[in-house]
Amino acid sequence: MCLAALFFIMLAVSGHTAPENPMEDKDADASRMYLTSSTLAMDETQLADVENANINTGEEGNKEAQEEKEKEQEEDQAEQGEMQQEDDNAQENQREHANADTSDPSLSAPSRDSLLALIDKHKNDPSNPSQGGEGPGTGEGDNGNPGDGGPGGNGNKPTEGGEAITLNPEQSSLLFTTNLKNEIVDKQEYDLRIKLTEKGKQLNLVSQKVILNGSSSLYQNGMGIKLKKGDNKVSVALRFSDKTDEKNQINAFTPTYTIIYVPEEEYYLKVQVSADPTVILKDGDNYTVNKNNISLLVTAKQGTKDIKARVRLNRGSYMELDPSDRVCNLEQLNVGENTVNVQAGSGGGHPDITFTITYKTETESLQFEGKGPDGGDGNELSDTVESSSFTGSKVLTYTASTTKFYFRISLSTGQDRITKIEVGNRIGWIDKTDQKLLDRYIECDLDASVNTQIKVTFMDSNNQKKHYIWEIEYVRNEDGNLPDNNKKVPYIDPRNLGDNETVHESPYTFAVAFSDHNGAVIRDSKQFKVYLNGEPLVFSGISGGDFEFTLYLTEGINHIRIELTDYEQYKATKDLTVTFSPDKQSAQVHMILSANVLGLGTMIDEYVTVPADQTVAQVVNDRLQAYGYTPIYQGIPTDASYFLDYIEKKGILDGWSISDEQREMYEWQGITIEDPASNDSLGKNIFASGSSGWMVTQNNRFIGQSMGVFGIRDRDVIQVMFTINNGADINVDPNSGDY
Repeated sequence: MCLAALFFIMLAVSGHTAPENPMEDKDADASRMYLTSSTLAMDETQLADVENANINTGEEGNKEAQEEKEKEQEEDQAEQGEMQQEDDNAQENQREHANADTSDPSLSAPSRDSLLALIDKHKNDPSNPSQGGEGPGTGEGDNGNPGDGGPGGNGNKPTEGGEAITLNPEQSSLLFTTNLKNEIVDKQEYDLRIKLTEKGKQLNLVSQKVILNGSSSLYQNGMGIKLKKGDNKVSVALRFSDKTDEKNQINAFTPTYTIIYVPEEEYYLKVQVSADPTVILKDGDNYTVNKNNISLLVTAKQGTKDIKARVRLNRGSYMELDPSDRVCNLEQLNVGENTVNVQAGSGGGHPDITFTITYKTETESLQFEGKGPDGGDGNELSDTVESSSFTGSKVLTYTASTTKFYFRISLSTGQDRITKIEVGNRIGWIDKTDQKLLDRYIECDLDASVNTQIKVTFMDSNNQKKHYIWEIEYVRNEDGNLPDNNKKVPYIDPRNLGDNETVHESPYTFAVAFSDHNGAVIRDSKQFKVYLNGEPLVFSGISGGDFEFTLYLTEGINHIRIELTDYEQYKATKDLTVTFSPDKQSAQVHMILSANVLGLGTMIDEYVTVPADQTVAQVVNDRLQAYGYTPIYQGIPTDASYFLDYIEKKGILDGWSISDEQREMYEWQGITIEDPASNDSLGKNIFASGSSGWMVTQNNRFIGQSMGVFGIRDRDVIQVMFTINNGADINVDPNSGDY
């Protein structure tokens, strides 16, 4: 789990650009979705559904061009052979998940952790130097030579005893890149280039494949791929193994790109439904709508050049579409069948498509009902969706003191036509199709941090597959008298300021910690807000579990307001009044110096009055010197560079002792006690190399190097304590404060 956490931190700071979202391209279709399960195969059924290139040379008719295209497809299938068998099982898996989130809930947390560790473990590893040219090849400088199949070369199956994990395209981009993109070209030969990233070069490359129109084959740079006329679906799949354990393998792949090949003097025509570009209308199609208008997206090309298109509805006049305007709005459809003809360019021999738009007026609807537990305070939800809005979504707001929620969905044409009901949130999707309670209600827990999606998939009256999504926005009822709210309050912990305090410096570094209603530390800055005199502040740093804010105080009274909302929407607020007095006043502090772990006890214990504008480091230095001790430190006492290394005094260690029980405990913790070379100095690495030294706390809060920044306040307790085991033997957690 630690390695996985490191990988996610690495992702957060690496600044890499996420790969292109294929669905943003209007030419994209549903087959562009990818899986994160252990498969690299394409869904050939989906690919076949989007074939719609009408290409014509000179006087050739559409029928003759279609026959030529079908012949080419049959030849592709014959060449595929045994390679296609390898992808069959994976295709079935993709069909079952095509409507799901891009993150696959079936990939377990342990598998992800193992995968991420395999990638992350080679980061900046000097024993695995980056070699090679443009790659991939073996990933070690073979300049594009393909992998030899190697261990685990059988499909996605790992070597016996190992594990195979499949990355999604965004994760895969950490290992390799390609020059693939959605584009239109006029050359049949496409120079596909694959290049390993620095991380990819640190792994063993087992094999690399190109998947072209559903058929996969081994590939090496320089080979190029041969496109067919019209739409080509292309993706790249690479398999890696871990150098330290080749049984574990990683499958990485790109999204599926659409490359349209149109010879320079030939034509290309595609018609899509603007509201759902995955619907491509082909010659002879019949498409049904439930309103009297439709918007079409028309792509017309000669080679790679955009050309005009013409659209005619029924027996009306042709509408000219400029190359810069691909959208055609057909208004006032007749009830029933409407004939639409679309042409690329004008004149004889140019390709055209003729299809039917059927306008049906019968009312078909979905009904959604939602509520909280019986007797609860949640508002009831009700929504009706007409067929004209199918394949859409809507946000509904639910306010209650609990996230427990019940809903049911009805389809006017019959419940048996509902094929799936799913509930999704930031964790993943859960199939709720068969989990019905009394009166067909389904139970779920709403996510308080993000909208919960409820998705229904069904067959409409035309036997077309449709879906609709309701997003439930949960708002917690803030009534403090509700039983569910009373005992669940997150916690705001100001670390170095209290209410009605006076400080004598500005700017002032203010530290505050946050925890949710269950006591877990909050590290997400989006969950809290801090205001100074009504102005919002942005935190200036993070130390341990604390957020630090720089306060530019005005002379006199200042008001600080802190607001906190945890992931479950439980809330807390805290108000502080702070007086800033620039006058040099005094403050009384309690200073303690001790080395109890050496049997030396307390060496200084005094209450002393000091100037109020001093830092903790200044007070420590002054009081040590007042008792005849010499502090040896780094930096200066008024800067974050200050660090107390040693305290020296003749005979400071006289009488030290460590019992046998203590020595045994330290040895059990992996610490070897070494006697000091001198009795006149005590500090860093004395008695235990790497874990011993002085620790300083202000009001029981470890401050480390920050002691040169934090100012003192009246009634502060400053402790300087010697530790042999990084604070564990004196009950100080170095991760709980500022360093």
